Amino acid sequence: ASWMGKALRSPRPNEDAIPPEKLLDANAALYLTANTRLTALQRLDIYSIDYWSRFLESLDEDFPTLQYLLGKDKLHLIWEAYLQQYPSRSYLLRDLGQSLPLFFQQTEDPQKSLYTEIAQFELALIEAFDEAELPLYEVENLNEEQRNQLTELPLILQPYVRLLDITYAVDTLRENALHKDEMPTLVMLSEEASLLVFRHSLKVHTQRISRLQARFFRLFQQATSLTEACALLLPQLAPEEIECFASEIQSWMQTACSKQWLALA
Repeated sequence: ASWMGKALRSPRPNEDAIPPEKLLDANAALYLTANTRLTALQRLDIYSIDYWSRFLESLDEDFPTLQYLLGKDKLHLIWEAYLQQYPSRSYLLRDLGQSLPLFFQQTEDPQKSLYTEIAQFELALIEAFDEAELPLYEVENLNEEQRNQLTELPLILQPYVRLLDITYAVDTLRENALHKDEMPTLVMLSEEASLLVFRHSLKVHTQRISRLQARFFRLFQQATSLTEACALLLPQLAPEEIECFASEIQSWMQTACSKQWLALA
């Protein structure tokens, strides 16, 4: 019920009680009644404790790097503010943090760009694990006609592939968080990079790639042939980028095939 959802999503000021004004609604008696042991207010308090505990624990689990940086107490205050601004709209706990990057972007925190990148990265890890898999692009499984026109075949990134532009070492930070290592003194990268997050053999992996390589593979977010991708990208490149692209494209495509980043569209 909408009343119940609103009551549960309201912040709990302490661990012992919910504000009585939550029950000052003519519809409250339709949803909760007292019994011989508990008042309606006490019953709502139990439901609220369970609601908030479940959601806070889920966010802690999905975003360990933020807890590593901020500490559990501070982070739980952030979670409560986040859940009020972006309450759960899905029955899946994995969707709970979907709006977290946007939430951080809207804050005044001086570290919001770092927190936004971390949230984007850890969401990408969740999505890479859960998303579907299309038929793989494997040259050895193509028929003769397809092999004769490799550069014209329409390809598309696998749904489980995520591409992120990063300015912070969010992958290293997460490793430190999971292993409870000391906080690194420098988290900003010396030069811009991108991260490719993907699933392979039922495990999620990450690989740092250049911004140029990320621009190239983003062209396959919609069905595109290799010829079309090159025709789209090359006019946008500076001379030194064209030279790099020409020397690296074969290696990039070999990696994409071996790590199953692409599918036949």
